Amino acid sequence: MLTNPRSFNHTHVRVYNGQQTKLPRHHVARQKLCLRATTDYWVNAMDGQPFMVINKAVDPGMIKVIENDILPQLEKRLPTFVNAEELKSDPLLHRFTLVCDRESYSPPFFRRMKAQRVACLTYHKYPGENWPEEEFLPYAVTLSSGEQTQLNLAERGH
Repeated sequence: MLTNPRSFNHTHVRVYNGQQTKLPRHHVARQKLCLRATTDYWVNAMDGQPFMVINKAVDPGMIKVIENDILPQLEKRLPTFVNAEELKSDPLLHRFTLVCDRESYSPPFFRRMKAQRVACLTYHKYPGENWPEEEFLPYAVTLSSGEQTQLNLAERGH
C-alpha cells in the first residue's frame, strides 16, 4: 500500500524477441540500437517500492501516459491524503507529488497538473544559469523514514 502522497515514475524499454507480432521499434539505450520492444512505465512509492506498472506497445510519451493512464489509476487507487476543505483553504496545497525524469519537463503539462492539484518534480536538460543563493531558504523536511532534516530550497512561480 502506498503510504505517502508521492510517486516516482520511470520507464523501461522491454525488448521483444518473439515472432508473433511486429511491434514498433524503440531505442534501447543499453544496446545502442532500435529494436522491437514495448515500454513499461513504473510508478513507485516514496520508499522506492513498486506501486504499479503500465505497459505500452506503442509509446505515446511519458506526459500522455501520465495524464491518460497513471493519474486515473492513482486517483482510483490512492487513499485521500488531503481532503476537499484543506484544498479549498490552501491554493498551494497538492493532492500528491509526481517525481519524473526530464522527459516530463513541459510548462504546459505543469499548468495542467497544477490545475488538478498534482505537484511535479522534474528537471530540464538545459536549465540555464544557476539561481542566486539568496533565493534559497532553509526548510524543515521530513524524510520517508520519519527523520527530519533541513534543506535549502527555492521556488519560482513561472
